[in-house]
Amino acid sequence: MKKVLAMLLLVILLMAVAPMAVITSKGTTIKLSAVTSAQGKISGDPPDLTLSPGDIGFAPSEPAVGETVTITATIHNIGNANAKSVLVHFNASSTFIGEDKIAVIPKGGSRQAEIGWIPDVAGNYIIRIVVDPVDTIDEINETNNEASKTITVVAAAPPPAIVHDVAVTSVTPSATEVTAGEVVTITVVVENQGTETETFDVTSYYGSVAIGTQPVTELAADTSETLTFSWDTTGLEGTYTIKAEASVVPDETDTADNTLTDGTVTVSAPGVPPTATHELFIEIDYIEGHAPNQTVLDYIEWYYMGNNPSGELISVTFYVNDSIPYVGAYAGINDDEFWAIEKAYNNMGDDAYGTRDSIFGTAGVYSSKWKWILYGTTVEGAPNVIGYTYVIIARIGRTYDLLAGNYIFIADGAADSWAGSQEPPIEPYGAEAVVLMHEMGHSIGVAKLSWRGAEIYDPDSGSVMSYLSTANAKLYWAWYYSKEYWATRNMEYYTV
Repeated sequence: MKKVLAMLLLVILLMAVAPMAVITSKGTTIKLSAVTSAQGKISGDPPDLTLSPGDIGFAPSEPAVGETVTITATIHNIGNANAKSVLVHFNASSTFIGEDKIAVIPKGGSRQAEIGWIPDVAGNYIIRIVVDPVDTIDEINETNNEASKTITVVAAAPPPAIVHDVAVTSVTPSATEVTAGEVVTITVVVENQGTETETFDVTSYYGSVAIGTQPVTELAADTSETLTFSWDTTGLEGTYTIKAEASVVPDETDTADNTLTDGTVTVSAPGVPPTATHELFIEIDYIEGHAPNQTVLDYIEWYYMGNNPSGELISVTFYVNDSIPYVGAYAGINDDEFWAIEKAYNNMGDDAYGTRDSIFGTAGVYSSKWKWILYGTTVEGAPNVIGYTYVIIARIGRTYDLLAGNYIFIADGAADSWAGSQEPPIEPYGAEAVVLMHEMGHSIGVAKLSWRGAEIYDPDSGSVMSYLSTANAKLYWAWYYSKEYWATRNMEYYTV
């Protein structure tokens, strides 16, 4: 009896540790899916979650200290059922750094878990991913739920150095030999060679004498700015070095390049001034904010005084006289406003508008050496008109001739707007110069007229008697009258 009990006990123990089976009528053994695990959990059709080192990814792959790393883990389900609420733990060298939960991983499918991690020390880290870390999901295989991969964290790059450094990179005079009294333009280029936006002053010099100082405001890093200085050489004689200096900005690292001396200018004593054969006196009044450009006036004086096609010496003297307070009506000047302003502000010549005589209708208006110019905004109703002249035209047989004109309007605002609209933009005084020389030409009779008395524009696009164009407006120090048009002038009114 004891032997029988021992055999029964052995059978029971064997059944507790061996899979259950059944023998079919043909003797085939069929394994049942139900098993008894060591933990005593039973699953009829379990999932199986797994991953390998190749399923782990890092972005970036080699991060720096303090940089966020996105760690991803692709979890596969190779079992026979969906896995729900799959918890995934992330560890870095045995330190827990985060977790993610996947709602469901279908059988035969895969899903990705990820976290963000910011390492604070450089070095190599073993990133260990554990799926179902607290063993809440019954699986076919509980031993394939984790994988590891090493990531290298480098030291953080030092912050970029802050550099304050401004430099003068170019100093160029417009001429190297001049006669005393001439104006030399000094062009200075400054550059911000640092890393911060800077504000500073730039001073140009002849020898040790300052020509002038100009501010440079908020110059961005790695950009440059061009400045121009006008140097009046009146009363000077000799050879002078030309220099420019940028003021030192706070904490500047390199001050050696703040100053640049580049070249010399020789100023010769003036000779006997030439004697003009004709003379003109030009009063200019202007709407506030529309004063004429001195460069333009200097050029015209030079051009008329022996530098025109005939070499004729015509003395032109400009008197920039009155600034006229701006009012809303002057947004566009009409004919009535022009003459009202002339009556109130034209006070230097003897050619007051309205005086009559039997020859010209208005005594002195066209034959006087005094001419009056109004600089303003735009022509009312004609924004594309940039200047005009009131003139007298004589009919000679079947043709017309422009005799003269003493009243000129320059739409300075329209000229600047046109210059700024070109590509690339033109210096505003380029357009202003062309228009002023064009209308001054009319004032001394320069024009070709059709048989009906209409103006015929010069086909030479570089001439100021042509239409205003980039071809003539951008020719700095090269505006001119073509010989054919200059020959139409009437100078008998202006003899000295």
